[in-house]
Amino acid sequence: MAKRFQFTRLIKKYRVPFFLEIVGETYIDDLGEKQTAESVWVARSGALVPLGVRQIEQSGGTLIEADRTLYFTGEFLETGTRIRYGNNIYHVLRGVPHETYADFNSYTVKYVSAFDKVVP
Repeated sequence: MAKRFQFTRLIKKYRVPFFLEIVGETYIDDLGEKQTAESVWVARSGALVPLGVRQIEQSGGTLIEADRTLYFTGEFLETGTRIRYGNNIYHVLRGVPHETYADFNSYTVKYVSAFDKVVP
């Protein structure tokens, strides 16, 4: 079934390159200890747009000016996924799946300062 709303061309027009963290698998080693493989940063691109003033105000202090909305045509990103754009790191706060009727998904991504801990 064809998607009703096709935004790929618009997203490509305003896309920026960023890196997406792929977290390694967790497994139990021979000694019965929990181990996690190293994370890998892979290059992706999408439209990373500043939040509107109304969206920031309506968040009740949850969102700030440094946070962004990501429009992405790739795989669906889980909550807590980390994104590196320039010198900034963001984590996916929430995703809105539009894939049933459109060719993209949107995400609210939260800026992570050097003093924040990200808990996936």
